[in-house]
Amino acid sequence: MFERNEFLYDEKGNYVFTKRVNEENVYFTKRLLKRMKGKIVSHNHPSGGAFSIEDRVLFNKLELQEMRAITANGVYYIRRTETFEKSSITSEELKNEFIKVRQRIKKQYQELYKSGTINKAERFLRSSESYNRVFVKQMGLEFGREMFDE
Repeated sequence: MFERNEFLYDEKGNYVFTKRVNEENVYFTKRLLKRMKGKIVSHNHPSGGAFSIEDRVLFNKLELQEMRAITANGVYYIRRTETFEKSSITSEELKNEFIKVRQRIKKQYQELYKSGTINKAERFLRSSESYNRVFVKQMGLEFGREMFDE
């Protein structure tokens, strides 16, 4: 069973609500989406990877201040910047650009996997973080990872 949690915080970091689901994809009602606009969303990524295409679209559509993806080892984050605010990129353009970057980066890690340099799990985790880093730099967003203390 796949369990995913979505947490919403207001502009000041105060807790607003949690949505728990037992499936891979999360669906929000129009009412919840309205409450999420301009806020901070945290959710878990049991796979350990960084942000997905769907995460990016939600981030842009809802004009989120910040999105966090919680993994077993740490938290990935993406934050709006003034540079990004000045751009007028649509969610569709953002999605298409993310796909292009992801495809290019995934090819590099696929070659490392084929050569035996990295295993399948490393291919997924490294490529996920790498294409997120490249993408946010292109878009003028802030991206990082905060590691949990061991």
